[in-house]
Amino acid sequence: MFCAKCGTELTDNSRFCGNCGEPNPSIVKPASSIVPKIRMSKRTKLITAGITGVVVVLAVVYAIAHYTYGPSSPEKLEATLQAAVDEHNVDKLADYLSDENADLTTIEKLDAFKQAFNDDTAANYKKGFKEALLAEQQFSKMNEFGIDWGDEGTIVFVKESNWRGTKWSYTIKPSSVTFEQQPEWTVVTSLATLPSNTGTLSIVWPAVYEYKSEVSNKYGGTQTIQGSVDLFHNQEATVSLTREVQAGITFLMPQIDGVGFTLNGVDFPALEEGQTRVRIAPVPAELKVAAKGTLLGRTIDITESVNGSENEEVNLSTLVSQAIAEDVAEVILNANVSWTKAKNAGTASLLTDIDPNSPIMSSFSQGMYEGGTETKVHLERIAIDPMSIEIYSDRIQVTAEEEYSYPGSTLSNNISSNTYTITKRSDTNGLWLTETSRNYFWSSDLLERNTAMIKTNPEKPVLGDSTVG
Repeated sequence: MFCAKCGTELTDNSRFCGNCGEPNPSIVKPASSIVPKIRMSKRTKLITAGITGVVVVLAVVYAIAHYTYGPSSPEKLEATLQAAVDEHNVDKLADYLSDENADLTTIEKLDAFKQAFNDDTAANYKKGFKEALLAEQQFSKMNEFGIDWGDEGTIVFVKESNWRGTKWSYTIKPSSVTFEQQPEWTVVTSLATLPSNTGTLSIVWPAVYEYKSEVSNKYGGTQTIQGSVDLFHNQEATVSLTREVQAGITFLMPQIDGVGFTLNGVDFPALEEGQTRVRIAPVPAELKVAAKGTLLGRTIDITESVNGSENEEVNLSTLVSQAIAEDVAEVILNANVSWTKAKNAGTASLLTDIDPNSPIMSSFSQGMYEGGTETKVHLERIAIDPMSIEIYSDRIQVTAEEEYSYPGSTLSNNISSNTYTITKRSDTNGLWLTETSRNYFWSSDLLERNTAMIKTNPEKPVLGDSTVG
């Protein structure tokens, strides 16, 4: 090898030429190549920095989401829930509730549950969570052997998995309560802070709740009912408000064509077939019963106040009886006065207020002697009990007592009792007798009763005159 500069021969290991000092190219390493740097634009630098930042943030978010997802075992879940129960922290209990129970996490449901969450409720939930953990542990063991666990309990622990990882939550069977009521009632009920106008409250947290029901009816009766219902151990409970509303009044309802009845200005409910009584509850503070209509041509329009605390049963037919009693007593009085006149004179033509085509006309005509009787008879008075009037759509039946005297004789006054049937006259709008029957077995006291309606014959007997009556 020769020097490239002066041509002097060089040895293989000589680093420089001995003559001119030129480096030996076979010994000196060539200078390393320098890679030129590529200059990045400002926009590229921003994009690169943004991508790097997003990746870092996503990595941090994933790490946080993964490690804070929730209890990673049923044991950790049970411990967390027990701590929430000890604190009476309903919101924390709701945090670990499964999504399928989302309806329980509304503000209204949680507020009601908070009000019901007392020490007894806490004890129930502590026991429930403990049993749920035990059930999950038993289920896991039995599932390994393919054994069916059977029905699940009120509280069940569930395992949930997604991109965040695995966590444990719990489900709970929601409770419901129905407040049984009568169709004619208006009821406003509150279960703790939950209101209800339908009588049913569904999907509530199991607990023991206080309830309050305002019961009213269209007649003005109201009653407040308060109590408690256990929806933890009885998750589909029924509260019978009908049994709770003890104060009621029963009305015996007559069926009289053309006459209607009201209570405090409101019609009574229509009767079902075979029904004769109507019970109204709650009892209104004021009870005004009225009967209006037409009976045997007579206008009925009467209103009366009754005392619900003293009357176990109110017979509404007595309203109509009172309205018609005056006319009934007048017909009986006039008919019997005419009978005494006809008997004294010996002529049936003097009979009045009696249906001429009825059997009673023959009965009253019997025993009349031509020229009259020697011993004259005079009707002093008659008595009826309005409460005993039996009313039918086409007739009225009533028992009356009559007192007779015998002017000019030594005979004592005589009292008799008869049952009369009264109907509407066919020729006028008046009433008359159509049937009569003697009551042979009776106790003579109607003329002495304070409740009786007594009519006195205004005519005075005149001896020797056929007008004696």
